[in-house]
Amino acid sequence: MIIKSYKQLEEFIKLFVNRKIDLLILYSEGGLGKTYGLNEYKDDNIINVNIHTTPLQIFLDAKKNKDASFVFDDLDSTFSNPIFISFVKSLANNEKIKIIQYNSSDPRIKESGSQFETKSNCAILCNKMTFNNPNVQAMISRGFLVEFRPTIDEIYKRGRIIILKDETLSKRQKNEVLGFIRKYMEFAETFNLRVFVKTAQLIKSTPRWEEYMLNDLKISEEKIRKQQEIDKVMNSQLKKSEKIKALSRLNGTSIRTEQRKWKVR
Repeated sequence: MIIKSYKQLEEFIKLFVNRKIDLLILYSEGGLGKTYGLNEYKDDNIINVNIHTTPLQIFLDAKKNKDASFVFDDLDSTFSNPIFISFVKSLANNEKIKIIQYNSSDPRIKESGSQFETKSNCAILCNKMTFNNPNVQAMISRGFLVEFRPTIDEIYKRGRIIILKDETLSKRQKNEVLGFIRKYMEFAETFNLRVFVKTAQLIKSTPRWEEYMLNDLKISEEKIRKQQEIDKVMNSQLKKSEKIKALSRLNGTSIRTEQRKWKVR
């Protein structure tokens, strides 16, 4: 399923944290706050699995932290590993008590045992998904596959919260950061929450922060000229309704779209 708001993202994260679901597979482009959102609810009963962790180490950690919730973050490449897929399928079993097994000649398995019971659930956070693997399909069928695809305005609203909470920025700096991002976000090659973090870092460090961020966002001269035309409209003496019509012509969008964008300016 596809979700487009941070409110929906929070709902699914809460379902996982509160153990209402056995498996959550959440994927989206990078920098949209999947990990950050989950970490807001993280406690000692949630274990993050490192990207370099082997399936054997995952088994040993799961046995050591029995009944904990496991979060596999940025493990895109492991979808090709049948051992990892098998382990997740076992954790995502819909039964209350799951039996986890790992057959290996490794001395650590011989010492601790190759099987244990657990009530754990798990979440997978990734930037892309592989759907042409039958084992992956079998894993997906056990849980909830959620693609997070927020709108540009939704990203801005969440990023705005991050900036307003940043105590290292002055009120003037916060206004300048948000004004800059609001002005250029539609022209950016890639737009995500990292844009807010990087802009905040630069405005505190160099007077050339706007120049550097425009380069980082890969905004062309043509797009900058278009924004200058938009600025002229916004700074003119036209009535609000006339400004919206002018913006609609400049952006090639509907009146309704520009009215919606106006509300979050």
